Amino acid sequence: MLKSSCISVFIVILGLLLNEGHCLSCDTCHSTASWADCEKVAQSVECDPINIQGTLLYWGKKNPTLTTAALNADLTRFKCFQLDLTQEGEDQHFMKGCTFEQTDLCSGWDEGVKVKNCGAISYWLVTVLIIVIILVAIGVAILCFFYVRYKRVADGGFVV
Repeated sequence: MLKSSCISVFIVILGLLLNEGHCLSCDTCHSTASWADCEKVAQSVECDPINIQGTLLYWGKKNPTLTTAALNADLTRFKCFQLDLTQEGEDQHFMKGCTFEQTDLCSGWDEGVKVKNCGAISYWLVTVLIIVIILVAIGVAILCFFYVRYKRVADGGFVV
């Protein structure tokens, strides 16, 4: 009974992890109030080249390198970004979302734009983290197997 429970848990965890590993999803939001406000409306969105290009072309008015990145990007490699910037004479912008892996959102902005916080996590880092989690799940399954075996021996059962 315990052995089959361990195997079932392992299969469910592995299935969930492999399902998440096929594409990159990022929390996406935009607010002119605060990070907290941005987080309240954040939605997990699967990275999509068309949406990313639209965002880069929109912000390309204030950062010409983004227009170039949108038109010349590898449309299959993504990363999640977080950006906090202020436009001179305008509101502060708090943003999270998807972009292309080679896009540098942190530099290239016009003089009137001040970047306060900029960061990203790439698809490859996410992939490495998923692989580590899968390996940990396999380790847990192996430990569970040996625990069940130990319990059977300790309870006077036999091991096949």
